Amino acid sequence: MQLPLQVSFRHMDPSADIESIIRARASALEKFANHIMSCRVVVEPVGKHQLHGNLYDVRIDLKLPGRDA
Repeated sequence: MQLPLQVSFRHMDPSADIESIIRARASALEKFANHIMSCRVVVEPVGKHQLHGNLYDVRIDLKLPGRDA
């Protein structure tokens, strides 16, 4: 990636384990597009569920060279 990956946690404490998973998966994206300009990821808890564990909303903002949409 040309620019560093930015990982943010909202309404929760930062997790080194989750961030390392995100970084590994983001680096795998370079197989599909090696001109990634930036990648921002926001992780936010959805709520606590007794049967399914904690669920998270993950938003990814990926920028590639070219026209803005």
